[in-house]
Amino acid sequence: MGAAREAPDGSARGRVLERGTRRGGGVVTGHVAPRPVGGGLALRLVSGPDEPLDVGTARRALRAVAEAHRWGVDLDDLELLASEVLTNALRYTASGRRGGGVDVRFRVEDEFLRVEVTDDGGARTVPHLVESSGWQESGRGLLMVAMLAADWGWSAGPARTSVWFELRRDPC
Repeated sequence: MGAAREAPDGSARGRVLERGTRRGGGVVTGHVAPRPVGGGLALRLVSGPDEPLDVGTARRALRAVAEAHRWGVDLDDLELLASEVLTNALRYTASGRRGGGVDVRFRVEDEFLRVEVTDDGGARTVPHLVESSGWQESGRGLLMVAMLAADWGWSAGPARTSVWFELRRDPC
């Protein structure tokens, strides 16, 4: 499970559970325990003091939350789409720097689960689909999101950007 400590920014976001890979005795990644907000759950994924947030650890944390709540979505699709959106946040914004992180919100609706990832800001562009020639090594993430999600989109504020996607829920 891991030891709990206060959030590094001193906010009232909750307590950080120290999880993930440890290198040199320092916590590489962790996350704030999910908390209920407006018909869903929210959590903060944060980096440790020595290294930036790891996408693999982050996507496994999101999958674990979804498994625990049994929202009736395809967990492999959730993990893949979350990985793509998280990768973009960590690659192109301040979320990928030491001390950075992302806020993740799950909202459950009748037919859909919406997952929203909000970065720490600093992007030079807004999220956009890239036409692929087939030979590029990267740039297909949002194309996969567009293909697998029931819907997706983004919103940009003065300091931060949120990218969201919806997965269809199993009606059982």
